[in-house]
Order: sequence, then C-alpha cells, then structure tokens
Amino acid sequence: MTPPRSALPLPRYVRRKPLKGRWGYFFEPPTCARKAGCPVEAEALGPDYRAAVERAETILLPQFDAWWRGTGDQSAPAGPSLDWVFAEYRADRRYTRLELTGPVRDWLDRDLPAARLGPLVDAMRNATDAERSAILDGLAALRRLLPGSRRDP
Repeated sequence: MTPPRSALPLPRYVRRKPLKGRWGYFFEPPTCARKAGCPVEAEALGPDYRAAVERAETILLPQFDAWWRGTGDQSAPAGPSLDWVFAEYRADRRYTRLELTGPVRDWLDRDLPAARLGPLVDAMRNATDAERSAILDGLAALRRLLPGSRRDP
C-alpha cells in the first residue's frame, strides 16, 4: 500500500520515503560532505512530519552548516566555495582528456607544414637512445589521449 500523497515542504537534505502505508523522514547530508568527513551523519527522523522538520531545522542543519563553513558562526551563507567547485571540475574524468576538434586539426594540418618538422627530425636524429625512447613514450601517451588520432601499429 502506497502512503497518501503529500505536498508538505521539507528542509534541505531531508528525504521522504514510503514505509508500510505511511511516510518516513530521513536526514541525508550530500555525498560530497560525507566523503569530506562531515561529522553530521544520516539519520532516520521518524514518521512524524513536525518532529522531523523541527529536528532537522534546529539541530542537524545548523550543525551541518557550521561544519560546511568551518566555523561556529551561523550568520554566514552556506554552500561550496569556488575553489571547491573548480577542484571538483578538474578532478572529473570527463574533463581530463585532451580533444582536438575538426577545425583545430584542419588548422594544424594547414599551418604546420612538414618543413617546420625539420628541426624535430634533426633533434631525434641527434638524441641518445635513452632520450629517443623517452620521446617516443611521450608521443605514444599523446596518441592515446587524442581521440581520433592515428594509433601505433
């Protein structure tokens, strides 16, 4: 049996879940906070809406906000810092691959003629075996990172 629908507002990080014909309320801090070591843990708030909202708003959210800001001051606005947002962005695997788009590839083909590669060829010819091996390893890594580029045979 599904509990009756309800449109009652809930505080941040409070979730409502059906429990045997009624609603149960749970406080669940965001995953990023739990991974960062937030001392405010997820907890069941019970089936009573008023008691759940009161506990979340008077006890759990002030503790969470103080931890998030790193202070005991309750007046500062809560939320992630810009440094945190950029760190999350840079750490995301979707933004760690280098990709050359078609126009960039066309520009490189057009504006980087083979004549400019002469000094590179001379440098490879004059390199020691260890240096040549290191260069070729770097080129192999670059080929793996560039989607659509030629692969080693």
